[in-house]
Amino acid sequence: MLSGGLTAGVKVASLAREILVAAVFGVSGQIDAYLIALMLIGIPHGIVLYAVQWTLIPEFVRADSIHGRATSRRLLRQVVAITLLILTGVLVLWAFLLPQLIAYLTRTGGAGTSGSVLNCVLVLGVFYFASGTVLLGYGALQARKRFLINGAVPLATPLVMVAVLLAFPIARAETLAIGMAVGAVLELLIVEIVLRSDGLTMLPATPFVGPVSKPFVTGVGRVAAGAAAIALLPLVEQAAAVEFGVGAVATLGYGNRLPALLNGLAVSAFAVTALPYFSEMLAMREAAQCRKTLERYAVVLAAGGAAVAFMLILGSDAIVRVVFQRGAFDEAAAVGVALAQQAYLIQLPGALVLVLASRLLLAQGRAGAVGILYLGQLLLFALGAVIGMQVGNQAAIIALAYSLSVTVAAGGGVLLARLSLEQSSTGN
Repeated sequence: MLSGGLTAGVKVASLAREILVAAVFGVSGQIDAYLIALMLIGIPHGIVLYAVQWTLIPEFVRADSIHGRATSRRLLRQVVAITLLILTGVLVLWAFLLPQLIAYLTRTGGAGTSGSVLNCVLVLGVFYFASGTVLLGYGALQARKRFLINGAVPLATPLVMVAVLLAFPIARAETLAIGMAVGAVLELLIVEIVLRSDGLTMLPATPFVGPVSKPFVTGVGRVAAGAAAIALLPLVEQAAAVEFGVGAVATLGYGNRLPALLNGLAVSAFAVTALPYFSEMLAMREAAQCRKTLERYAVVLAAGGAAVAFMLILGSDAIVRVVFQRGAFDEAAAVGVALAQQAYLIQLPGALVLVLASRLLLAQGRAGAVGILYLGQLLLFALGAVIGMQVGNQAAIIALAYSLSVTVAAGGGVLLARLSLEQSSTGN
């Protein structure tokens, strides 16, 4: 309960940051530049971290419960070292593609925008490594059921960004990048202090000597395909959005703030606990109980998400005007963002169910199935975005394509999870 309250506090702080950003930046080319840079640095970051963190949690639970704290400590340190090496290698490879991607994504934003994107990418390199490390720390804390810390520490980044914007209220993309980087470093320091009090640390160890097992490495490889699909979703989204001109990326960004806030609250309050829970139940060979939990909560989350989404869609226009319309954020911006927000809200029931189903599949070690699931979502989204651009002239059509892809993927996720549990029950 307290963890959920702290998570809500993080989301409120993030909303305060977005209100301030909207007032300073509006839907200008500079906010487009920041969002594009964050997406570009987030792709290699997401591919590596989704794969490693998802695999780490069940492995950490097993190491801690079977072999003790010393083994789980060595596991975390070795995983941090391996992850930093992979992050470095992937970033070097990604750097060869960045000039072409930046040129394509900023071709409608003016000469200054491409330079701002590059500056932000360089600053966000600090965020890339700091956030990459701290997410592994969060994974260890989740495995240890330290959900309170996971709810509280992420407050640091939005608060730092608000402080930076208040100190330097200039519509420059680099200002936001600096705030993000400093916030990530602060989170890293806090989580390291907490882990040390629990007998753990994120200090890297020798990467190739330790308790990391072959199944762990294989699991990371299997999850990597799904992680890549998730990380590439924003690239498809923004590549389609730039076809609608300057400000379209920002319009989608603001439009997704409320749905992302709701999804984040649900993930932090419920889904974060699901992976350790399912891992423990499956370790005790309680596949039938897992299936009951999946079916019960899938219905609850779908129905609750649909009800919330319906009410928010009806009030979307008023919400956007109250929250964002001030300063540089004018009436025209409010209309476009309200449409995008309505389209993104359609995803809410499916997004909640998809998180639940994917966590159960990961707990079963079905990383390949998760990869197929998210690759399917990526392909559906790309196809929907292409069709949408042919029939619509609003950026909101891209948001609608995204929501539909999430909904279809959620249905597929529940089906895959149920089939996998049936196989487990038959095998036992």
